[in-house]
Amino acid sequence: MTFRFNHKKVSMFFRECAYIRRIMQARGPERGFTLVEMMFGLFVMALVGITIWTFLADIFRFSDTFQKGASSEQEVRTVFKLFTSELRSATQSAGGAFTLAETSTSSIRFYSDITGDGQAEQLHYYRSETDFIRGVINPVGGIYATSTESASTVIQGIRNAASSDIFQYYDKTYTGTTSPLAQPVTSSEVRLVKITLNVDPNLGRAPASTTFITEVMIRNLKDNL
Repeated sequence: MTFRFNHKKVSMFFRECAYIRRIMQARGPERGFTLVEMMFGLFVMALVGITIWTFLADIFRFSDTFQKGASSEQEVRTVFKLFTSELRSATQSAGGAFTLAETSTSSIRFYSDITGDGQAEQLHYYRSETDFIRGVINPVGGIYATSTESASTVIQGIRNAASSDIFQYYDKTYTGTTSPLAQPVTSSEVRLVKITLNVDPNLGRAPASTTFITEVMIRNLKDNL
């Protein structure tokens, strides 16, 4: 992100100040101002005020954009770290179901014991419009009722195109350049998950969206990776 100093506005400000000073110097100490001169002086002062206000507004706008961008980047990195930890240690459900419960391009469900109580919770990561959501379901008697899912927004400003995949899945033949598994994915073939998010918390302002990518190998499913 770069901030361009507005030299034109600053130069205009100093030129207007110099002009007022020349007027003051050109007049004798005993001579007063006419109404026209006073009105013109007020007009010039108004221009100076507008120039200063616009310049300060640009600075505040840049500061706000920069802070939101930095905060958003840290937010994404924190979520990716959490997602990586949870998916890497994914395991079968409390009822013995396979590790991956859903493997679509915009949503993933898997089981992972995030509380350390010996029973895996169901984790649900998905996109909802411009939000990235994390949901958690605690098992009751080995059953995961979707109605009990506790969901929260973990990232805002998602700008992935509707045609682009947020989640991509790879099998044991993945080498780094291999094409992802075709949808619908056979969950038992998945060994690695790739997540791609385009994030822009300041839509309509420079810079454009930033792309974040991470790949997670599921430890309990790895074989040839």
